[in-house]
Amino acid sequence: MYRGELLLFLLVVGFFSLDFLRDRTHTFFDFTTLPPKITQWELDSCIRTISIQSVTGGIPPYDFYVFKQDVVDSSSWPVYRLIKEQLPQISALPPGNYRIKAVNEGISTPNSSTNILAVSFPSDPELEVKGSTSLCSGGSPAIALQILNTEVSLPFRWTARVLLPPDDGEVLGYSANPTVPRLGIFDTLVNTGTSVAKVEYRVQAIVGDCMLPSQLVEVLVDPLPRVEANASERAVCSGTPFSISFLPKSWGSSPMQLRWTAEVLSGQGTGLKEEGINPLNPLNQTLSNRGTSTARVRYTFIPSFQDCEGVPASIEIEVLPELALVPQQDLVFCSGELVSIPEFTTNLSGAAIAYFWEISDSSIGIYGSSGSGSQIPSFVAINTGASPKQTRITVTPRIEDQANGISCVGTLSSFLVTVRAALQIQEKISSYAGYGVSCTGSFDGKILLEIT
Repeated sequence: MYRGELLLFLLVVGFFSLDFLRDRTHTFFDFTTLPPKITQWELDSCIRTISIQSVTGGIPPYDFYVFKQDVVDSSSWPVYRLIKEQLPQISALPPGNYRIKAVNEGISTPNSSTNILAVSFPSDPELEVKGSTSLCSGGSPAIALQILNTEVSLPFRWTARVLLPPDDGEVLGYSANPTVPRLGIFDTLVNTGTSVAKVEYRVQAIVGDCMLPSQLVEVLVDPLPRVEANASERAVCSGTPFSISFLPKSWGSSPMQLRWTAEVLSGQGTGLKEEGINPLNPLNQTLSNRGTSTARVRYTFIPSFQDCEGVPASIEIEVLPELALVPQQDLVFCSGELVSIPEFTTNLSGAAIAYFWEISDSSIGIYGSSGSGSQIPSFVAINTGASPKQTRITVTPRIEDQANGISCVGTLSSFLVTVRAALQIQEKISSYAGYGVSCTGSFDGKILLEIT
């Protein structure tokens, strides 16, 4: 009969005993006698940061030891950092394995194996930048980020700015801050200036939810290659050397090169080298024109920086035909004869040609020892001597190009003019007879005439 009452009594006593103990646990259990232990924390694996939020046990203030596993000896955990700040945020940790331990202040040799918070931060993947860092104007850098020694590309964001603007222009076409990560930068960069421009991209790859440390990529953008060509002469005589010099109008990241071609537009130009590649050294040429009209030759020069070809520059050269006198046969005249030497002619027609002649001996009747014109003025041949007299006439033709202000001397030619001596009659009278002419001493009554 008393068993039920006893059980009820014990139940009531037990209930009030538990409530009593719950309100007085600090008097029955003293947690200060327990070693400190980190009980709450937050990790940010992207920036490798540990935020301590709560520590139980021990007596504040605490010292916080950060142990880092040795990369060579995995059993070794040397102290990496000692922090005296309470509930610290431990940031900027390099990749590796860590143990964080809270201890009562002043403990200098804590155990790295008990009451620890173990944290591991893996290494960031090693990246390499793919793409072109030296561009022609109008080219694309095609920048991509790949994990080293793999074909795995990572998405990334970027910002861009012009680090070095070009002279006399600007850089167009660069982009920044894409709304979503992309696998490449495919901007079309245009340099409108005359010197090299530099564009800086700051790229930041994304792995999972983490942004990796940013990297800088500098891209050089060459201007459009431009050159000015100047000829020493725009019109030259056949066989006369000339040169073409060059003045760069833009400057790239490498020395300018010239690729050139040449073609005969009209006429008969010979000696032409049709193409070549050379730096900005003058181009020397000697062209001949054996035709009968002016030859026109066009040179085209294409400047380049490495593989970047620019604006072609063209120049035309006129080559006057080679002038030659039509050969004149030697001439023979009698003394006292009115001489008219044939008019001089050349292989050309319709051109303004001047003739200059020289006389080796003008005593044959020509006025003056030199002169000009297409014909020597008529004269009366003179030879007072007893033997033929010769003189050499040398004629030099010259073509006059008034438009270009040049004249070209042709091939000189010469011929001989011979003037025979006058006939001489010499009388030899042995005797005279009749009409006052005495024939005394005459043997045959004849008169002897000697003609030379």
